[in-house]
Amino acid sequence: MKKIFKSMLFVGASLTALACSADEGRAVTSGPTLSFGGSVTGYGVGTNQKVRIQGNAPAVNFVSKGNLVMSVGGQATNGMTYGAVGVVQFDRAKTGIDRISEAYVYGNHDMLGSFKLGDTEGVVSNMMYSGTDVLGGLGGSAGDLDKLINLTRAVDFRPSIAPRNDKATKLVWVSPEYKGFQIGLDFTPSTKLRGREGRGSTLNNGATPTMRNNSIAPYSTNLLGGGISYNKAFQKCNFGLYVVGHTGKSRGDAIAANSGGSQNTYHDTKAWQVGTLVDYQNWQFAASYFDRKKSWIRKQAATVDGVAQTNPTSYTNTKGVDLGIGYDFARNANLGVGYTHIS
Repeated sequence: MKKIFKSMLFVGASLTALACSADEGRAVTSGPTLSFGGSVTGYGVGTNQKVRIQGNAPAVNFVSKGNLVMSVGGQATNGMTYGAVGVVQFDRAKTGIDRISEAYVYGNHDMLGSFKLGDTEGVVSNMMYSGTDVLGGLGGSAGDLDKLINLTRAVDFRPSIAPRNDKATKLVWVSPEYKGFQIGLDFTPSTKLRGREGRGSTLNNGATPTMRNNSIAPYSTNLLGGGISYNKAFQKCNFGLYVVGHTGKSRGDAIAANSGGSQNTYHDTKAWQVGTLVDYQNWQFAASYFDRKKSWIRKQAATVDGVAQTNPTSYTNTKGVDLGIGYDFARNANLGVGYTHIS
């Protein structure tokens, strides 16, 4: 496999405008309340250099995204908060994805921690902070750095160990904080399983009908994730250290374009990541190192026109480092610079 790239340098500025949020009432112990919120983000990306896309590439691609968050929840007499959340997303650049990006139930208690059940992110995403998280609208928490790379370089770019479908149905638990420490666990039966039929899925009408994604992309089963974090606040500074990892089995759909057998076996899912985040007044700095090992990589090469290809002996895009530094001028207005190296 050829190396797609070695390193990249990005500079991004963003302005995020939050949509209005309205609450119908304050949460009380006697019953739930309903609330709505959302956000919208937009940016322009120059794509006039080294673009490998079909057709005449425009000088600038304008990208916009947003979401509508619907939440209903309340508080029990024992102090536990509970509820359900649904997130509807609006993304011009992704027309073939589910409009409902998240749907889950949750519960929180000071002594028991918090749990989620449904289509949502796991601890490898929620308990990890890296350089992409300080890049504002182009970064992790407020944007899509991978989308920026796809527009400008047309390559798969994910400086994270999270699965491609990190909002598959799962159970998530995060402990209460104790002297700055927190631990988290999650379990995902299958990264292609969601609580509803997703776009791009079909019903395989065989002897045993099954729902299957129209994709030969590998996925994980029985995926167990874990994380530990430490946060310490000083007089003018906040420091955080984060470690996450997961392990599971890798599988691949057997479809006409890629039949079963040895060509459809993959290395098991094993990966870990360590990151740090430092806040100092209006400045933020974050960095991480990740190692996906051989997760989701085919063990043996596919057959082309009846001829077996050479088995892969070297792998790229499996590990890397990323860092970023950002400065907040005002609420929702910031400037960030980031660097990522993947090998």
